[in-house]
Amino acid sequence: GASVGGGVRRTVATSTACPKAMQREKPWAVEDYTLLREIGKGSASVVHHAICKKSHCPVALKIYKKAQLTDITRCQVERETRIHVGLQHRNILQCYGVFEDADAIYMVLEFAAGGDLMKVLTDNQRLTERQTIDVLRDLLAALEYLHGRAVIHRDIKPENILFTRQGILKLADFGSAIDVQKERPVSRLGTLDYMAPEVIRCPDKRSPDHGGGDARHGLQYCAKVDIWAVGILTFELLTGSPPFEQDTMEATVQSILSMQEQFPTFVSEPARRFVRHVLHKEPEVRPTVAQILLDRFLTDPPGSQPQDDRSLGELVLPQKISRIQSCSGLSGKASGDPSNMYRIPSSPYPHRMAVMRPPPEGAAPRSPDEAPPRYSPPSAAMPVPLPSAWSAPQQPHPQPAPAAMGWRPPYGAPRPPQPWYAQPSAAAQSGGRAREQAAAVPPVSAAPGRGG
Repeated sequence: GASVGGGVRRTVATSTACPKAMQREKPWAVEDYTLLREIGKGSASVVHHAICKKSHCPVALKIYKKAQLTDITRCQVERETRIHVGLQHRNILQCYGVFEDADAIYMVLEFAAGGDLMKVLTDNQRLTERQTIDVLRDLLAALEYLHGRAVIHRDIKPENILFTRQGILKLADFGSAIDVQKERPVSRLGTLDYMAPEVIRCPDKRSPDHGGGDARHGLQYCAKVDIWAVGILTFELLTGSPPFEQDTMEATVQSILSMQEQFPTFVSEPARRFVRHVLHKEPEVRPTVAQILLDRFLTDPPGSQPQDDRSLGELVLPQKISRIQSCSGLSGKASGDPSNMYRIPSSPYPHRMAVMRPPPEGAAPRSPDEAPPRYSPPSAAMPVPLPSAWSAPQQPHPQPAPAAMGWRPPYGAPRPPQPWYAQPSAAAQSGGRAREQAAAVPPVSAAPGRGG
């Protein structure tokens, strides 16, 4: 497999899917790309929208600064490189190649100009069942391919689901992925709202040689953790919020481990059965991808959608405002067709920045059975969602003050009490879902072992 971390400028790995117009005999270098602007940032990486000078193709350039890499993150980058370069699927963001120099490691990725699923959810508050099914079919196709190659993604969420300018879904960000043929998945990794119970019970990885959990203690998990995340995603798309989200990470952990999801009344019975089946606490009972694809919710979609009859493609289609060079089949020839004039989206690559957005101009008043808006700022004229809209009985509540509805400090900071159905998402208030921290989860003791 490809190894990274040396000090010499070199091409670490290239994909067989890399277009000929982008290939070169000399080692790849950052000087081969024109960096346009920063479009995403993580704890150890930054992503730029860039143009390949040789082919004039738009790419996303993911940069890991070596000075910021720990021993663990360096191993994760090497794992991400080895896994992602070898993947080729219509619904997986393509990695064309990886190179490095003395300062950084660079991943050259397909540029998804249509933004991410979080932006779609932000703009529309929630999706219809038909739109949700469109997302699930393409996502499950990508997972079926990954699981068939013994790869677990471990970080399925709206921010990691992108769209091309043609509206094609692309699963992205393999920084948490693992090949179970080479390593045992025994460490706690991912995003808390989407973590399966068996992942939460595993300890954190403390060093590259520390394997985390131990299969003898029941702390090893499998690809069913991705199935759990599909269930969380389905619930979030249908209602606007994850099912187990709480004010603190400790409360969220306990909710995931012991509570059952509660559905609004507008969610159909087939959708409820689907989510309950996928979100079974015991991984042995959870279905596989092949079994999910045969579920009635996906095979017999609802016949009418009175709230929104737009297709998923219509939701993600970027506005045609400013020109971006686009490659026809990534052949290296820039197309002059006016259809290639698109706005560079604010979030074309997975990141965790959710913003507060006002409701669309001229929007009709919400009915009592409609989900409360997830990212709308408070307004005196905005009707308060009625408790009867939800299956779980709730108490009436006053309209929260504007100060309490703005950007929220990190988890645990004091704020006025509000019923959960009246609160904007924690992702919207805190700038994204916080990654699970060891202090937030009950300590787990296990014997060390080789794994990731």
